[in-house]
Amino acid sequence: ACTQLPGADFPGSSVAFSELAWPSHRVPKKLECWPKNWTAGRYLPCAIETVLEDSESGFPGLCSGLTEIPIVPQFETCESLCRKSSFCSLFQTMRSPGPTGAKSCWLAYGTSGSNCYINPAQTYIPIRAVRFQQGEVRVLKKLKGVVVKGLMNAFGPYWFLNVSDAIRTCKLNCHSNILCQYWQYNRVT
Repeated sequence: ACTQLPGADFPGSSVAFSELAWPSHRVPKKLECWPKNWTAGRYLPCAIETVLEDSESGFPGLCSGLTEIPIVPQFETCESLCRKSSFCSLFQTMRSPGPTGAKSCWLAYGTSGSNCYINPAQTYIPIRAVRFQQGEVRVLKKLKGVVVKGLMNAFGPYWFLNVSDAIRTCKLNCHSNILCQYWQYNRVT
């Protein structure tokens, strides 16, 4: 199931028809193909990692919705902690306001962060922010013309001047989060 692709009839009008569209006659479960430590019951980081966006290359990294790590263990960095978790898609290292402000570490677990490109609520500039993708993406079906309800808004409609940049960034937001199954770009919302 991890290398198969469905036929043109996927997704079907029912669960049964969706299953028939696959060569094995079953739809793979979410994260079924992700490497897992069965003894510990947790997903493993993937050997394949790709940096998608980096503050050193222009990524603003002004994300909301991240988890603060109050104490970074000795011999670890904010980046190394994130890369060890398959559910972490982004890290931010920040300095509190003021010339001698303390550093803090923020990680995106099971999310890709929100408003990372322009965020009026944030009053800081990250020291470093990196979004990366663990593993590879297998596209099962292009959903052009289909509306998927219940998706999270990754950024506002006015950040990108070029629509192709916005579409690419929307895709990268999803690809960086192993829990994301669908992405769609919409200029309206």
